Amino acid sequence: MKHKDCKHDPCTVLCHPGACPPCNINVPVKCHCAKETKLVPCQVAARTTFSCEQPCGRALNCGRHWCEQPCHPGPCAPCDEPLKMPCHCTKEAKEAVCGDPAYSCGQVCGAPLDCGSHSCEKPCHEGKCLPCQRDPSRVRYCPSGHNKIEDLLGRQREACTEPIPVCDALCQRFLPCGRHQCIKQCHTDECMRCEEMVAKKCVCGKTSTTVACYKVNYPDAQRKKYMTQEEMDAIDNLECKRVCNAMKKCNKHHCKEVCCPVKRAMGRDGDPEGRHLCMITCNKQLSCGKHPCGDFCHLGFCKPCKRVSLEPLHCPCGIAKLDPPI
Repeated sequence: MKHKDCKHDPCTVLCHPGACPPCNINVPVKCHCAKETKLVPCQVAARTTFSCEQPCGRALNCGRHWCEQPCHPGPCAPCDEPLKMPCHCTKEAKEAVCGDPAYSCGQVCGAPLDCGSHSCEKPCHEGKCLPCQRDPSRVRYCPSGHNKIEDLLGRQREACTEPIPVCDALCQRFLPCGRHQCIKQCHTDECMRCEEMVAKKCVCGKTSTTVACYKVNYPDAQRKKYMTQEEMDAIDNLECKRVCNAMKKCNKHHCKEVCCPVKRAMGRDGDPEGRHLCMITCNKQLSCGKHPCGDFCHLGFCKPCKRVSLEPLHCPCGIAKLDPPI
């Protein structure tokens, strides 16, 4: 009887009752690394795998080394050869393993551009640097984009080293916050930082204060130009003086945390960190009459006493008893 992967001729046995016999023609099957081949019956070829026990030899993810493990199924493990890995711009290097991805050191690239007169001003990056962005063929307008250079100079610039003229209009380029525009006159240097005052809500969201836009709406990479990490954390975790008086989940005690971030007193959606779980010990007398409840403050009856007595428990008249542990 043929299986789905069999490509040989139909059954050659004379007309017979019952199922056809399986295909026994030998077919070649390669090992995991494809270095060796052996013949197996066609009927089992699809589920036959084997290892030749030779070194695998396939290229690893780094593209520089080869797998030295014995012939194996599946992909090879990432390369773990220790080395000094340089960053994209090769200004720094760190201890790593060969299979790790390349990294950026964050410094200015500084590689010479195609014009030969300027260097790359982008942070350390992967791949080739962009062509010189001051090339006359790429700069047709003044920095603000309001006027053509030909109208300002009466001609087109001849080289990338020639200054780019500015006009009398406002820059009006959007700042890194993405909300406000530069109000400086058309200029070739970096735009001003956004000093527009915006509302910043505290952690609980009940009150707000006004801060400079760059402190809250700039990407972190831009904020680090003007603020330390401590100043960024202080703004991001701004707290007010409002005391939360919401009922905790025990429905007996109130939350007294200052600037509590919980949006709703009840329900898991508004309290993923469990800040409104009551942490006061219950201390009610348990049903045993001897021990207090050690659980946190809770709704409903206390759980049975969990303490174990190793003394026998006699009934009041002393005739019967329960043996420990009780």
